[in-house]
Parts: sequence; C-alpha cells; structure tokens
Amino acid sequence: MRFLVLLFFTLSISCKTQSAKNTKYDSSRYAPNMILQDNYSGSETSENVVIRNNKELHGFFAQVNKTRKPGIPVPTIDFTKEMVVAICSGKVDGNVMPKLSWVKEDDETITFNVAKEPLNKADVTSSTSPFRLYKIPLTAKTISFK
Repeated sequence: MRFLVLLFFTLSISCKTQSAKNTKYDSSRYAPNMILQDNYSGSETSENVVIRNNKELHGFFAQVNKTRKPGIPVPTIDFTKEMVVAICSGKVDGNVMPKLSWVKEDDETITFNVAKEPLNKADVTSSTSPFRLYKIPLTAKTISFK
C-alpha cells in the first residue's frame, strides 16, 4: 500500500512538472495585440518604447499629438494587468509600417522581432514616421528587440 501511495505521489509530481515545463514559455501568452497605428509618431529616428504606466503613455501621446489638432485620444490601458510596447519606425519614405512579433522567452527576458510591413501604395504616398502600439500582459521581465 505504501508503495502504491509513493508511486502515485511520484507520478503526480512528475506530470505536473512536465505540463508546467510545456506551458512555461508559451508563445501565445506574450503575442502582441495591436491597439493603434498611425503615420506620424513625432520621432525622426527608429525607437521601441516599453510603457508601464499612464504617465509614460501620456508622455508618448504628448509627442505624437504635438502637431495635431485634435490629437489622437490616449487609449485606456489597465496597467495592473497589461503594458504597452510602442514601435516607431522613424522617418521613412513610402509605404511601410513597423510590425512586432514574439520571438522567444527565457527566465529573465522576452524577445520580440521588429520588422517593416509593406502597406498598399495607396495608403501612404510621402515621407512619414509611422508607429504602432501593442498591448502585452504585464511582466517584470526585460523586454528586448531584434
């Protein structure tokens, strides 16, 4: 009887460990969810910004809305559960938009890839500084970009 209890206990621990290992770095957990895109970020150079609170979000939109009347409304984000990643391409000619995608995760870092996504030629016809905002779940891990 003791042997069966010990065997059952050992199997249950090993099964939980195996299932936790499989879901630990699930790519869908940090799949970015695009919430906003526009052709003018106010940034001349390419930059990726991780925004973890309302003050930083309003600061980003102060830059974006500097020359707009009326400005783009600031989205409502629950920073207790989510954070925002802003991807700004800097000044570009033509019809591209930055695109964020999950690459990998380890114990300390989540890595995203930033690529240029072509748009229809009719969408953009001049020099722009496009940006996109993405929501991801809140994490204390370091966010890095490729």
